[in-house]
Amino acid sequence: MGPRSVFCTIAFFLCLAGTAAGALSNLRLQTSATWAENVSRSSSALDWADAMTYVGGISADHRQQFNSSLTGMIQLQAGALFRPQYNRNDELNLGVTGELKQKFGLGPMAPVLSATGSITGKAARMNGNDGWTVTGALNASKRLTESWRLSATADWHNHYADSDTFNVRYQRIYGELFWDITDRWQLNYGYGRFWGDLTANASWTIWGRAIYGLLGPAISNYYNAMPWEVTDSYGPGWVTYRVYGKSRLWWLQVSPALTDKTSLSLRYDSVFTVNKVNVKYRTDKWTLSLLHNF
Repeated sequence: MGPRSVFCTIAFFLCLAGTAAGALSNLRLQTSATWAENVSRSSSALDWADAMTYVGGISADHRQQFNSSLTGMIQLQAGALFRPQYNRNDELNLGVTGELKQKFGLGPMAPVLSATGSITGKAARMNGNDGWTVTGALNASKRLTESWRLSATADWHNHYADSDTFNVRYQRIYGELFWDITDRWQLNYGYGRFWGDLTANASWTIWGRAIYGLLGPAISNYYNAMPWEVTDSYGPGWVTYRVYGKSRLWWLQVSPALTDKTSLSLRYDSVFTVNKVNVKYRTDKWTLSLLHNF
């Protein structure tokens, strides 16, 4: 990795030092392992790459109660993503998140509205993917009963990368339904929509057919107008390209609390995307995560 990787690594340890010095509290450690089918987000089944992805992160925050109904939070987080089978996709990140949360009324049944924003620096092994990511979100949640809670979120994501291929902008809207089965077991289901830019990958065998018109003039004209580059992302000669697409996504997650400070979650995600020239992508993921509060 390049100089930005060194910067992120140094900043990571400075973040930890600040936490240790008492500047922040609520230290959390989160790790996950994900098995993904078509992790490469390839349109052709001949190119589908399946792989494990490992993510680790640490965060600490400071919370402020402004009045009985308004609270604020600022959080520092650092993390790393590793994909051993395709390690050109590895990355480090360091970011800061701010949140304002307004509660309307008293008691646990009162609705809550929160606004969140973040900025994150990414150091990627793949050339051109280094950059800064800016996100924002609005979330409304309401507990319906002691066991059921409903949540709705609208968010946006902008990644300002060194290469135009990785400059992605997208928005999402989604809802989640939470069921507290017992004091220690929770189940939640989510469904949403996505629209905006995304990056996809193809072997040169497939990509060459697309840009030279063997898959039709509409695909050739569109792909030749979009930014792309040879990145070797999932093998020698593989291409990463940017397209505009619309997706529908859903997930199901079960989360048992192992102790008062440690919880586990098992989650299944399914994403189906169609781009502007009706090319389709599908990705399915199974993720096991562990969260520990110190």
